[in-house]
Amino acid sequence: MAKNYATIRQEKVRSSSAADGLDAHNERIIISENVREELSHKNIHILKPTYKNYDSWIETKKEQIRERNKKRKPEEKKARFPRKVKDKKTKMMKQLALSQEFIFGHSHDALSEKMSIAYLKDAHNFISNWFDGCEILSSVIHLDEKTPHLHMHVSYFDETDCRFVQKELSHLGKTKIDNIRLAFQKEVADKYGLLKQDGTVVPKDEHQTKANVQIGELKTELAKIVHAEAIELANPEIYPEPHEGAINALKEDLDMAEVKLVEKDAQIVDLEDEIIELDSFYQKLVSMSKSVVALFYPAKKDEIADVDDLIEVLKADAVKDIEPQISPSE
Repeated sequence: MAKNYATIRQEKVRSSSAADGLDAHNERIIISENVREELSHKNIHILKPTYKNYDSWIETKKEQIRERNKKRKPEEKKARFPRKVKDKKTKMMKQLALSQEFIFGHSHDALSEKMSIAYLKDAHNFISNWFDGCEILSSVIHLDEKTPHLHMHVSYFDETDCRFVQKELSHLGKTKIDNIRLAFQKEVADKYGLLKQDGTVVPKDEHQTKANVQIGELKTELAKIVHAEAIELANPEIYPEPHEGAINALKEDLDMAEVKLVEKDAQIVDLEDEIIELDSFYQKLVSMSKSVVALFYPAKKDEIADVDDLIEVLKADAVKDIEPQISPSE
């Protein structure tokens, strides 16, 4: 008797092109070879993408962080958009993953379509609870391929506190696929008689490699479409129809722009570090000023509220000390 497994795949989303590519596939904007289009109407959209694209989502999150920080109390730690980090191999600055995609499925013919839908909806609920508070960007059950499965795009953005919580989730072990598989097995898969995935469910050379190639092709195709549309809209009189030369020229411009952005990001990181150091120094000055007031100006403690007030008092005292030493002839 064949063994039936619950399958879970986790993929971190590290770029806008990757995010927009998975949306294009999941929403059937681009149709891959293994999709049966006549069945696509049966797909179940638990949550459709609500943003125009990944870049617009990022800008929205930045604005939400800024607005939430304005309302935080002085003692509260302010949120910040995740910094870019230097890639150890390329030495270039790269953006940390802001979201991840999960693909839940099971062995072929392990469940009826009705049971598959119930199982995949339970998978959606499981991830929603596992990453409680984190924004879900999209969730769809595909019934137009060989085996029903769920695509779920989950961000690391805590909607309640308006901050990215990758570190917190990592420290709790929430992002480790082994922990997710173990918990999912106990909470969901066991109810459907499915075994825990052990890494040998499907030979890599028969499925995973082919899938990775198809994903790469889809991303490339999507990027070309986006580039071509941008050229056509910007220069209709020059490029009435997009062509390879125009796309390559745009890629070069984009590469140059990316290099400049990386340089600016590095400068911003340095400035932020300087601001932190200056703020620390200022806090030390405030602490010192309180000590000075207590020791030398106890009678003026109500007049001296901050460092600036203390400086004015010290200046006045300095002038008083100097004035007697100045002769009328001077």
